[in-house]
Amino acid sequence: MFKSDGTNFGLFGCIRLVLIFGIFVSLTTMLPGSADAAREIELPDPELEARELTSESELIMRVQTILKKMDSYSGVIDGEMNDELRKAIRVYQKQLGKKVDGLVTEKLANHMETQSRVGAMLLHLDKIRTADIAAARQALAKGEITRKLLKNTKIDEVADPTRDSSPCFRNPKEECLLEEAIESAKAIHKQELRDWALGEILVAQARTGLVNQAIRTVAKISDARLIIVALRDIARAQAKSGRIDEAWQAARIIPSAFQRLEAFAAIADIQLKNKDHDGAHETAAQIILLSEKLDNPLQKVTLVAQMAVVLAKIGDTGGAEEALSHAQDLARSKEFEKQMSSMEKGAALRHVASAFAEIGQPMRALSLIEEVSGAYDKTAVLMSAATAQAVAGDTEAALETVRKIENKRYSSVVLGRIAVAQARKGQKAESAQTIRLALEKAVDIELDYARSYAIGQLALSLIDIGVQDKSATIEIAAQTALEIENDRLRAYALWSVAAAQAKKGLTEEVKETEKLAADATDAIGSSLSQVWMLSDLASESIHAGQLERASSAFNRGIAIAESIDNAWGRARALAKMAATLYDFR
Repeated sequence: MFKSDGTNFGLFGCIRLVLIFGIFVSLTTMLPGSADAAREIELPDPELEARELTSESELIMRVQTILKKMDSYSGVIDGEMNDELRKAIRVYQKQLGKKVDGLVTEKLANHMETQSRVGAMLLHLDKIRTADIAAARQALAKGEITRKLLKNTKIDEVADPTRDSSPCFRNPKEECLLEEAIESAKAIHKQELRDWALGEILVAQARTGLVNQAIRTVAKISDARLIIVALRDIARAQAKSGRIDEAWQAARIIPSAFQRLEAFAAIADIQLKNKDHDGAHETAAQIILLSEKLDNPLQKVTLVAQMAVVLAKIGDTGGAEEALSHAQDLARSKEFEKQMSSMEKGAALRHVASAFAEIGQPMRALSLIEEVSGAYDKTAVLMSAATAQAVAGDTEAALETVRKIENKRYSSVVLGRIAVAQARKGQKAESAQTIRLALEKAVDIELDYARSYAIGQLALSLIDIGVQDKSATIEIAAQTALEIENDRLRAYALWSVAAAQAKKGLTEEVKETEKLAADATDAIGSSLSQVWMLSDLASESIHAGQLERASSAFNRGIAIAESIDNAWGRARALAKMAATLYDFR
């Protein structure tokens, strides 16, 4: 450790000391008998001492340079310790809650350099953020309708502390829950968190048909970029609710071309789901045509690949093939390489490969794997290909593909999907063997949450197998769910098991599993997480036709939401419950 407690001479002081010592040695060699005396003295190694001095000096200079960049030191950068530097170091140590001693060490210099790099990166990101917000505001200002959204850039209202919300919770309706959510949002002081909550509220408003209220909520968002995202989300929510004409109208005013096309893509997906093949075909064709005007080639590839899937599913195989070939050629083009990085090229080809897998061509998806650079993108391609092979009934090929997935979390999840496919083909022994292999991989995962996630997904796979088969796999699913360490994931899996048991008429087992599920729910540390999980369960139960179970989950969730006193959490929870209530229609 290089101390700077006032006894240190600094680099030039030490050099002077060495010179004086050298002169002294030179003089003594001229005196009678001094040659032997000089040989008996153990002289320091000049090279070693020079290296030590240089190291100490460089260390101080590193600290001086960093502190000067931070505007915390205004002295000279000379490698010498001084009072101003010592004071600046103490201030730095105090700000970070470290031991305040004013000493220069290698550890301190390394920490300062890391902080400096992080600070520079954040400054760069802040500049980009500022430029993006300015560009978003400029885009919004061009439209007659969107220009009005810029008038109010912050919430000036103050939450009413005397407001009585109990009537709404006694008889919850979508509109009153969303009014309560807005009231809670008024009490969120941090701008970023307030914008976050408002974004979720307006999506729920749009989904429930309260479009005018959603537009008023958009005007409360302060970040112009999020206003554009909000407009896209409104269009998506309207499409999801089946209000296609309103979704089109909302999407058309979005000033960002890419996000406007994303909203159109959501409309195409809903048209496909509603079996409006003519409408889906027209929308997909428009998106492919308009995507050519986008400047970002990755965005082009993403949209074209997505629409190719829509075309394939409505029977236009020629159009789908042409679109995917175009997307693939674009991802490999020189134009793409000039504008994008190798990682972005990998992401583009991943979208193409996933599209091939989704339309039932897993081998073409796998043919692109060598061109995909990132580990995440490679894994995504392998997962989509293996899933497609399993769905097509080629479980042997699916198992071979899974062997190439190195990440145990993802390979175990896909093995669960393959086991479900095997069970559907009547291959009970093979399905059981695949599930065992998947569980072996899952329990061996090191990261706690990743392990819980994988086991939770396998529990859901066991439920799928058990529902279609009268064997005892529901019991195995319950046992598997109990192995999940994460409270939220365990609760979700147990509620899902209980629903499956109820569907099979296992009355006594349902009671036992529901008790375990309720205990796991109570153990979840976050009330917002509890509400979110119960809301998802309610929606799933509605779609499964289990309205009594859906009502039970909703009532449990609304009671928890009422008890939340954190404004941000309460606003989000109420928006979530309002959207869930809409599903009961």
